[in-house]
Amino acid sequence: MVLKIGHRDFIVQALQDSAIDPSIFGWPPLDPAVTAVAIGEHPPCADRVAAASSRHAGPVTADEILTQPIILRDPESGTRILATRFLDQIGEGRPYETIQIRANGTIKQSVIAGLGIAMTSQHRVTEELK
Repeated sequence: MVLKIGHRDFIVQALQDSAIDPSIFGWPPLDPAVTAVAIGEHPPCADRVAAASSRHAGPVTADEILTQPIILRDPESGTRILATRFLDQIGEGRPYETIQIRANGTIKQSVIAGLGIAMTSQHRVTEELK
């Protein structure tokens, strides 16, 4: 077996070319059509820096999300696809500002620096908080 690691667009293209099988995604692609089997939970969450003040305590509200820059992965990313669907649903047509960053580590550092809110895997956040 050959292990290939890449961004979503690379893996989707490899599937389309029949260059790989099987593959692992956080969220399986719609195209090409695949048989998907869940091997574990992959819950998404909104992530922002909780400052020392209590005004940042608790869950992130829809208004808070839509009034701050949203830090998103590249357009082919499963996380971005999910985030865009979520933002369109809660925003009900309201515009929102986005920042596109390709690397998860840079997204994390951008959130820490207070540049905006990001959608990420709840597992990633849980590990960071330990």
